[in-house]
Amino acid sequence: MGIQERRAIKEAQEKIPSREKELTDISGGTVTYEVDWDSFSDDAKASSWLDMNGPHVVSCAFRRICTDDVGKEAIKEGLKKVVIKNVADPGEKKLDLADGTLSLTCAFSKSPGGRFKDTEIAKLLEEGL
Repeated sequence: MGIQERRAIKEAQEKIPSREKELTDISGGTVTYEVDWDSFSDDAKASSWLDMNGPHVVSCAFRRICTDDVGKEAIKEGLKKVVIKNVADPGEKKLDLADGTLSLTCAFSKSPGGRFKDTEIAKLLEEGL
């Protein structure tokens, strides 16, 4: 991992706490992010695009769901963590919800084809919570 990659990861890491607070503000619940930083170690572009193609999109999905008390309660009761992982190939992207964890595996540097839309994430959460 070079200097560029380390800088991009550091910048992305510094944004995570404010994105967690944003999820709390939207839903009233506590949802944390767990990022597989090693999966970003050789891709500075993916680290640079992580916030907009990951946590920002999750926040947009939360806004779609948390328009009323029913949606907010579903998030508070059913979701505790968002796990994010980077992959090189958009064909490997996956979206999963299990045991209170939303797993978002994306080719972050290959946007838009390598990421999920907020509508896709919201649909998975609405169907699974």
